[in-house]
Amino acid sequence: MQQALQTYLSRFPDAADSPAGIRQWWLTPELQAVSLDTLREALMELVALGRVELRTLPDGTELYGRAAATDDRAPPQASDGAD
Repeated sequence: MQQALQTYLSRFPDAADSPAGIRQWWLTPELQAVSLDTLREALMELVALGRVELRTLPDGTELYGRAAATDDRAPPQASDGAD
């Protein structure tokens, strides 16, 4: 899952979306069946690693996007096994 997210952000570095939008637009059809909770867990692990940035809009919407200092060459450190 994390690899799929990072691959998308490597191709579209200015992309930012909510978890529902990420599931619909960023993930392959095989991964779109993942629950929003599982997706949020993967996103939060990438946030903790400094690879993804979380912004919360005034209405409470969470937007995830590529962290400014991301080095796309390094593999993610954690995995949920659903890569």
